[in-house]
Amino acid sequence: MVRKHGYWLTHSDKHIQVFLVELANANWRIIDPPKYYQCLCPCPLKHKIIVHLTPSDAYYLSHLRQFARNRTCYKPGYLKGVN
Repeated sequence: MVRKHGYWLTHSDKHIQVFLVELANANWRIIDPPKYYQCLCPCPLKHKIIVHLTPSDAYYLSHLRQFARNRTCYKPGYLKGVN
């Protein structure tokens, strides 16, 4: 079951909120936004993903997931059925 609320402020876009929950379940640390969320990787390489509050691109989440898969140690599939 997907947590709707984490210890961070809930994102207004439900799909991006699910992505944030998936990162939190993978032990990433999520910092509350003044303008964007900062997601910090637990690995020694200190990867970082920035998630905007108001994305202007229709494919923002797809591009964000692709960036996370290609350039960080993020591996999709921590929540079954959500990719």
